[in-house]
Amino acid sequence: MKETNSFHHQQQLDDNQQLNLVGLVTYYGKHYSTYIFNTKLLQWIYFDDATVRVVGSQWQQVVEKCIKGHFQPLLLLYSNGLYVFIVTQLSSQFC
Repeated sequence: MKETNSFHHQQQLDDNQQLNLVGLVTYYGKHYSTYIFNTKLLQWIYFDDATVRVVGSQWQQVVEKCIKGHFQPLLLLYSNGLYVFIVTQLSSQFC
């Protein structure tokens, strides 16, 4: 996974398909929280129970918040940018 611009990561699967990292679910101390990239605001948003906060436009800001809060990444959420579904039977080809 490499950073290709200021706000998110992209992963090249082959010449025709690219995935964008758009979400992250984390865990710390019996507690889950989520970071989601808002494509309209071009900002990472942090969701924690009743709290919603803007983290910033840079992926590094999300990483720093995770390190500072000792959050453990559990689940990465990707979008293929075309907003078409990836057939789950074929998803093992991409891992």
